[in-house]
Amino acid sequence: AFDLADRELSAAEALDDAWMAPVVLRARVAYERFGLAATMDDAVGTLTAAEALADRALAGDPAQAEALEVRGTARYRRWLLIERDLDEAARNALLQSAKDDLERAKTLDRALAPSVNSVLSHLYYQVEDWQEAVLAARQAYEEDSFLAAADGILWRLYLASYDLGQYQEARRWCLEGERR
Repeated sequence: AFDLADRELSAAEALDDAWMAPVVLRARVAYERFGLAATMDDAVGTLTAAEALADRALAGDPAQAEALEVRGTARYRRWLLIERDLDEAARNALLQSAKDDLERAKTLDRALAPSVNSVLSHLYYQVEDWQEAVLAARQAYEEDSFLAAADGILWRLYLASYDLGQYQEARRWCLEGERR
């Protein structure tokens, strides 16, 4: 199905070089292949392919918010997978570029805010910026409580609140997760 989608989108892309929507969708398809990767090399390869396609879309339209979201998310996932293999400067640059892409995508297109904030909450939690993790997760949840990632958002709200010593908030989010 991913191969078919990529072929169809590639054919659509060939119809008009200035039309970036098929390129962005191809980047999303490449990113979604990540979930099927059997090896670490395959996983990194799918993320790198998603980044390259997003880069192409951004070359055609630097304000393409969806391409920024895909590229930022792919870079963050790559950071999670290979960050220990990079030197500190490269690791920090990869994480910062992911964060910058995600923040800019959210600014350019508010409709992307729930999904972008979900990824940002995960990113902030990984770097132990719990206050920002709570803020991003809360924004994602408030903007779309039926988001596909609501379970992860609620979990991060619980964890980050607990880590901040906000035990009432942690209890609230734990109970909300149980209720849902």
